[in-house]
Amino acid sequence: MNFAQRIIEGSIDFVGQQTADSLSIRVIWVSTVVAFLAGLVTADISVTVYICAFAYSAGFIFVVLPWPFYNRNPLKWLEPAAKN
Repeated sequence: MNFAQRIIEGSIDFVGQQTADSLSIRVIWVSTVVAFLAGLVTADISVTVYICAFAYSAGFIFVVLPWPFYNRNPLKWLEPAAKN
């Protein structure tokens, strides 16, 4: 399966969902603190907005797209039972 098809289908496993969730929370917290401190030091609200916008955009790319590291633990489905 090629990369474009995996992006369109968007399947990730449960461990990958947990990883994406924790990554998104960390990106939001860290970028917010860094942006606030940078804006405080420079006394410029636009620095805060630009840092937040860049970090949230980068976080969006890393969290929303189904990267291969989100599918390292795929589910092993049972074989269908034979009909009698």
